[in-house]
Amino acid sequence: MDFQYFQRDIEKFLQPWLAKREGILIYGARQVGKSTLLKKILDQYPESRYLSFDDPNVYTQALENPQGFLLQVSRGMKAIFIDEFQKVPGITLAVKHLYDTRPDFPKIFMSGSISDSLIAGGDSMVGRVMRFPLYSLSFGEYLNARGIKTRLEIKSEILEQTTMLMGEFNHYLQNGGYPATIYEDSQNLPIFFENLRRSFLEKDLLGRLRLGQIDNLPKLIVILAKRVGSPISYNSLGNELGLQIKSIKNLLSILEYSYWIEIVRPISKYGGEFKNKFKVYFLDTGLCNFLASGSEIGSKLENCIFGSLKRNSFNSNFWHTYAGGEVDFIIEENGQTTAIEVKVGKMTQNKLPVSLKNYIVKYRPQRAVVVNQNHFGEQKIDRTQVYWLPAYVFAQLSKSDFAGWTKPK
Repeated sequence: MDFQYFQRDIEKFLQPWLAKREGILIYGARQVGKSTLLKKILDQYPESRYLSFDDPNVYTQALENPQGFLLQVSRGMKAIFIDEFQKVPGITLAVKHLYDTRPDFPKIFMSGSISDSLIAGGDSMVGRVMRFPLYSLSFGEYLNARGIKTRLEIKSEILEQTTMLMGEFNHYLQNGGYPATIYEDSQNLPIFFENLRRSFLEKDLLGRLRLGQIDNLPKLIVILAKRVGSPISYNSLGNELGLQIKSIKNLLSILEYSYWIEIVRPISKYGGEFKNKFKVYFLDTGLCNFLASGSEIGSKLENCIFGSLKRNSFNSNFWHTYAGGEVDFIIEENGQTTAIEVKVGKMTQNKLPVSLKNYIVKYRPQRAVVVNQNHFGEQKIDRTQVYWLPAYVFAQLSKSDFAGWTKPK
């Protein structure tokens, strides 16, 4: 392996599936490290072949006859690796057919930067191919890539360590976690993100968009970046862009299926609450900051915390009332409800935001977390266990860590 590689958390979830027959699809946005991860796995399969549909010759052969192409390249192989599989839509049906009819067909690994939900026959691989999401580096992965011990590994409360980690977190908050940006000079980042934006629009989507969509999608992306974490509606976006709601929904779906954004909706089980708006978060803070330069620290931090929850496979909602009360994230899992509020600024004591307090009094969640700049704290309020955690700690938590931090007493 002669390329730079940063250890990824997803590897421990992939490992049990490497020896099984099911194929593996690694999906995520451009430049998050999918190809690099495929090549690392490739080292474990001596009798294997790596192909990319970015290669014009390979692409042409596969497009003409996807099944015949797979049979040809798999001869004598124990595994085949296909990068950017989404460029040849027929490949999914070919994989299904070969897995169903040829028990000796080798294990297949694929990567893609467009959801197979946008590809004809994409759902045909269900049961034959296991899907694993890959995002830009989490804060924990970022620290590991830079050779820095994480806060969870440092048991002492040495000021220099805390200051250093806060500085690294601020750097991550601004620049994001794309692997190519980890050691890049900040002055060069606009070039990277502009190339990323252009590749997304001109390579990934050009053949999938109508003329009007091509013009409006870049405008919509900027609008969303400027309103990260703020409740918005289809009507307001439609009025701003002069588009019908159906067109807005279609463009938002394209951005979601391309792994640029995630839509978070208000929690629906409470009657009489705020229902007609939603929030949008970007899956990388650096990309969002590039698109909306000068955005406020509060929206950056909230976007980053959402990214941490998403990387841990939490499904988030938010709570918002007509009177203006709001809690940033509500997570319901295994019969447990956790309310999370993100606050900018330093704290010196266990201060509970008013909206979060109102939510706790009304709905009595099992747990609540106040993410802040610097303060650790813990307090029982009625039946709710409340924790105060610095953002640079919360952003490092794995799903199991999170369960440990927020375990009710």
